[in-house]
Amino acid sequence: MPETQNLNTQQKQEVKQEVAVQTAKIEQKLEKQAEKKIEKEVKQEVKQIEQKLKKKLGTRLIEGANSFNKELKNQTATAITAAFAFLIALSWRTPIQNSVDNLITRLNLTGSAIYLEYLSAVIITLIAVIFLMLFSKWKSEKK
Repeated sequence: MPETQNLNTQQKQEVKQEVAVQTAKIEQKLEKQAEKKIEKEVKQEVKQIEQKLKKKLGTRLIEGANSFNKELKNQTATAITAAFAFLIALSWRTPIQNSVDNLITRLNLTGSAIYLEYLSAVIITLIAVIFLMLFSKWKSEKK
């Protein structure tokens, strides 16, 4: 009987060892499966986050481009308007200068050339300021 018990004990130990080995193998398989599943889920989350970022960045880029385009148009329109205003001012320079010179001659305001130039500049400035005030008033009445 001792041999039978010894055999039984030995068989029990072998069975326990086999169970332990099989359990370890199963645990390893389960861990690998869990790791693969987690990796797959992480990759999906990363893809979703990347897609959201691309969408946000794309939207911001489009908004930025539209804003830049709008500002470019505004600045270009302002520059062109200023260029035409300067052209208009240049075209009026000679007639206004001649008119002021005639006025100075009619009023017999003769003297040194530099004083006449200053007097002419003052008179032109006054005329321009009065014109701008009238134009500003006219513009505000339209609104």
